[in-house]
Amino acid sequence: MVERLNHDNWTDKTADFVISDIVEYDMRRAGLSIIKEDKLLPPEVIHRLETLEKKKSDREIGLMERTNTVLKEGKKAGFKKYRQLFGEENGLTDDDILSVKKDAIFVKKFCYNTHFG
Repeated sequence: MVERLNHDNWTDKTADFVISDIVEYDMRRAGLSIIKEDKLLPPEVIHRLETLEKKKSDREIGLMERTNTVLKEGKKAGFKKYRQLFGEENGLTDDDILSVKKDAIFVKKFCYNTHFG
């Protein structure tokens, strides 16, 4: 398990200067993807959210999270789960990771396993 991927927001403060490629891997429509993959909402609600444009869909999800703690906690756990899966599938170590921003990981190497679910 890569410890740094357990954090929703983390940056390597010891890296003053990096001579390396820095590659960002970002989850596509992360919140909705996690909701769909982990079945955090009923299928008809997921389908309706998929038909909305991203900004409206994200707003709807945010409003639902205010009253639905299962959804909110499920998404939080999902971000961690899929970051860890990405790290495991790509053989990442803590030293490979420069920063974690909830649904994005900045690494010093190219990762080839990028599609999950």
